[in-house]
Amino acid sequence: MRYLVIEGKIAVHPGIWLLPIVLAILRLSGLIWRPEGEGWLLFLESVYPLLFPLFVFSTLEQEKSWCTLEVLLTAPKRKSGVFLTRLLYVAVPLFSTAVAATTPTKWLLLLGPGVALGVGAFLVSLLWGEEVGLGATLAWWGASFIIAVTQRELLGHPVASWFLLILVPSTFTPNGLLLRKWVHLGAGILLLLLAILVADRRRTWRLH
Repeated sequence: MRYLVIEGKIAVHPGIWLLPIVLAILRLSGLIWRPEGEGWLLFLESVYPLLFPLFVFSTLEQEKSWCTLEVLLTAPKRKSGVFLTRLLYVAVPLFSTAVAATTPTKWLLLLGPGVALGVGAFLVSLLWGEEVGLGATLAWWGASFIIAVTQRELLGHPVASWFLLILVPSTFTPNGLLLRKWVHLGAGILLLLLAILVADRRRTWRLH
């Protein structure tokens, strides 16, 4: 228990829990989310996935300030287990945010691209550094956002639509839209498995 508490302090700031709490209060009060409109859902699909790479970056950056990476190098624990524990700490409040912001039928629309971005940032960060990881995922999100705003005809493209993170404005059927989000979620899980292998097999860690 003491170990898990310490890992929780390293992984996330307690203030992250304010986000789902505030959204839950606003939703229960009726100030946000209307079932008949897609404006709130489109806003969430555009903004919510960004939280994943940002918090992954924050967690890895905290390794520098707390010097936990040096300790991790000499610890007998598997690096993949340590990182997986910290990622789960990040994922729980973010999942709670999706729960507070919308209905269960819409969770996948938010979680699919969010997981893909977050785990993608983690994997690239392990290989080339946190700044590169965050930059790469922000570029992916930025391209999807620009296309959703200015090139909506590409949202229904048979190939490009599988790589775009923002698809609510498209003309896909609900099943077609969910299928692409399931693919995003599956890609995130595969990237996580690859990141675990990288974390365990990498021997030349860069010390900060």
